[in-house]
Amino acid sequence: MANVTICDKSLWSEFALPASASTSVTSDKLILTEGKLGDDGVNNYAGDLVVIIPALTAVIVPDGKTVTVTVEYSDDDFTNVKETVTLATLTGSSGVAKTVIRYRIPNKFPGNVCRVKVAFGASTTDGSAVKAMAIWEV
Repeated sequence: MANVTICDKSLWSEFALPASASTSVTSDKLILTEGKLGDDGVNNYAGDLVVIIPALTAVIVPDGKTVTVTVEYSDDDFTNVKETVTLATLTGSSGVAKTVIRYRIPNKFPGNVCRVKVAFGASTTDGSAVKAMAIWEV
């Protein structure tokens, strides 16, 4: 098993949510392969990506409006996104309750790094005072 702690900055990212409707933000990249790939290119220490979206008020996410959470994989600085996986689409109903999403990173993931992307749909408002967190638990 890998010895890492939450202090390893390559394994967690706290980031502000979008400042306006129909925009998105991304976390810092999380390094998935740091000393963990076997000779066959398989990640020997698969883990879970945990995304925490705090409670959002009905002003930020009105009834029927959406917040979409995805994970993007890349081999570099995300100039080339190799794959995107939708983790959740949250719909406002008196706001959005605090949400914890746990996603198992596959052993053969499509890139060396990943990041979480949070997109606000139309008619949402400024959520930039609220911070989400992405953690890769190995």
